[in-house]
Order: sequence, then C-alpha cells, then structure tokens
Amino acid sequence: MSTPPRPTFGQVRHYLARLGFVEDAPKPGIAAFKHAPSGAVFLFHDRDPDSPARESELYELGLQLTYRGVVTDADFQRFATNTAIPTPTP
Repeated sequence: MSTPPRPTFGQVRHYLARLGFVEDAPKPGIAAFKHAPSGAVFLFHDRDPDSPARESELYELGLQLTYRGVVTDADFQRFATNTAIPTPTP
C-alpha cells in the first residue's frame, strides 16, 4: 500500500498564512509562524518550498491547530490530503 502524497513545505507556509499566521525568521535557517489570537507558534527548518512536508510536521500542525480551535479536524484533513493532489493543467 502506498503512502498518500503530502503537501509541500511551500503549501504548508501558504496554508498557515491564510489562517492568519505571521512568518518570522528568528535566526538563519529557521522559519517561525505565529498566530496571536490562539497563541500557536510553529518552528520549522527553512527549506525548499517544493520539498514534501514531514509526517511529524503534519501531525503536530493538525494536533495544535485543532486543539487551539484555529481549524476543525475535517478542515485540516482536507488540507493535508487535497493540496497534495496535483492539479491537472489544461
């Protein structure tokens, strides 16, 4: 059984921005995303936006975003599965 595709790091970055997270670079090579209303903060090693998001990152995002009420579990699952499916070009 194959593993479903995951969103890219660039898609994660865009998703968090759409949710109201503000990106910061506290030091070189680190990307921080802060959401003042919920108090959520995510730190990632900055990397190529086309690289796949790590399973551990998606797990932590889903856990914290739903726990803090930023998104519902169903909303996060849609992001985690639908954004990874390539959109065919006409």
